[in-house]
Amino acid sequence: MSPPIETHGKGEVVMHTTLGMTNKPHSVTMACFPTLAPILQILTRKFPSMTESAISVFDVDGEWEVAGPFTLALKDDMDVTWNNDFKLFMLLKRLSMYICI
Repeated sequence: MSPPIETHGKGEVVMHTTLGMTNKPHSVTMACFPTLAPILQILTRKFPSMTESAISVFDVDGEWEVAGPFTLALKDDMDVTWNNDFKLFMLLKRLSMYICI
């Protein structure tokens, strides 16, 4: 059994689907995990279609940091920093699937 992941209280993950964050976001309250993978695992229980998205995280410098397509973002498990209001902003961009014959 792997050791438990240390968290720092509870926070809110706010998920947008447009870069300008103009759409109505979805949000989920959860433990403030220090890395992205456990956050993605929890979010996919409520939003299974996010596995078909590219993931970006808004960093403390006010820039979008691209984590990549869902499977890569899950595997890479990048560090995340929650803001002072215990919020983590994410951008989900639907990946288009093309089949070439």
